[in-house]
Amino acid sequence: MTKFGTKNGGNSFRESQGEVGMTISEVSKLFENHENVERIVGEMQKNVLMENEEEQDSDFQVVINCSEERAIRHPTTPIDTPGYPLMGIEFEKCTSVPIDTSEKCVNYSTLLHVTYQESNQLQCETQKQSECPKWYALKYPRLTASKFGDICKKMEISRAKPKLLADKLLQQNPPTTFVDRMLKWGRENEDVAVQVYRGLGDYKMVKIFPCGFYISPEDSFLGATPDRVVYDPLARHPWGILEVKCPYSVKKKTAIQAAKEVKTFMCREENGLLFLKESDPYYYQVQGQMGITGAKWCDFIVYTTQGISVQRIEYDSDFWKAEAKKLGEFYFSHFLPKYIMLQVSV
Repeated sequence: MTKFGTKNGGNSFRESQGEVGMTISEVSKLFENHENVERIVGEMQKNVLMENEEEQDSDFQVVINCSEERAIRHPTTPIDTPGYPLMGIEFEKCTSVPIDTSEKCVNYSTLLHVTYQESNQLQCETQKQSECPKWYALKYPRLTASKFGDICKKMEISRAKPKLLADKLLQQNPPTTFVDRMLKWGRENEDVAVQVYRGLGDYKMVKIFPCGFYISPEDSFLGATPDRVVYDPLARHPWGILEVKCPYSVKKKTAIQAAKEVKTFMCREENGLLFLKESDPYYYQVQGQMGITGAKWCDFIVYTTQGISVQRIEYDSDFWKAEAKKLGEFYFSHFLPKYIMLQVSV
């Protein structure tokens, strides 16, 4: 495993020691010669970097957790971007329609079906994500990856919990002031986190692409929107996805500090490395994203004003199959009947 940590007084990469200490100003210098940095980062992200620098300590902590041996295995520049969901990948249908599902629900679910080609086309058309009306329209009748964890956990608790969750998912209430502040922080810092990621050691070789809403060709009531698609020539499987978290509640801590001090934090610390907890909703999210897109890995980023953590999470087929089965039960037993009822009443 590769690990980078802070070192007092450090100002540059020390790969031989496996440690790095950098201020935001020094991190930003990594991108002075990066292709199209002006276009990619934009003035807003530069302003966020400047604001973050005022809040941070002298060292910016970098922690990288990647168990795979890295070596050049593929062309440094991809010949072509793949269609996602990946063609050639054998997607196994992970869900089945419950026997007691009404004919109306069965008929409606067939209307949601998309082919591989249609899924790829729709994700291309929705790359502006929350700024795109079609993105919302495609998401509304489906279960989306950001909710997979909550759904699976509610299905394990009691019969009442899933029904309440279905109501909540379909209400689409506006966010509270605090939640809106959290979302704003995440949006403002996501691109900054991606640029920092692109400047870490051999991650400078990765190519990053925007993406939209992916619909599973096999289970078309499931969808996901990763933050980016990534091409890594040093990985065994070169194509993966990126998921970025900028937790507002610990924005002035390093991710390591948060893992040690905050019991409910998404990651656990082990020997100076960070691991996303398999019980955390975000783990369900990234496994779902990989299950739907066909990606074999996800670089999971946690970014604060004090540091960045990158964990390469591999696709777990068994985990996804168990997860998808619960999602199918929830969808046909609770979500879809409620959705159809709301459509009829409009």
